Amino acid sequence: MEGFIIVSTKEQTKLWRSKRPSYMKKSLKLTRARLRLKILLALGGVCAKCACADLNALVIDHINGGGKKDYEDSRNCKWHYHKIILQRVLSGSKDYQVLCENCNRLKYKIQIGAIDLNKLNKGFRPKPYLGHFESLLLREENVRT
Repeated sequence: MEGFIIVSTKEQTKLWRSKRPSYMKKSLKLTRARLRLKILLALGGVCAKCACADLNALVIDHINGGGKKDYEDSRNCKWHYHKIILQRVLSGSKDYQVLCENCNRLKYKIQIGAIDLNKLNKGFRPKPYLGHFESLLLREENVRT
């Protein structure tokens, strides 16, 4: 067989992927999203603190910290990182929980000492954020009176 170059399957795959970068990007994004969804559902699918069930607002929280180390151990690859976490969760690991973005941020602020727990437990609540439309309505009501 003259004129034929024998190429390994690994090289063929690499060549095929290099010719289709947008397809590969979409494919990896979908794979990561599927893995994340499987993890969230395996952990209950709702925030452990406030029972928020919006999948767009939920995050996977390391109960005792160590997320950065886990990510570095997964060769800084989000797909591999989620795959490792899914394997641990399915094997019964209790190191992870589902939190919404707000509860996760509050947990972090408490850990670094930015929020005083004594004030938080006494009913201290920061002023609520008024969105753009609410602030316009308040201004409009003040102008009428």
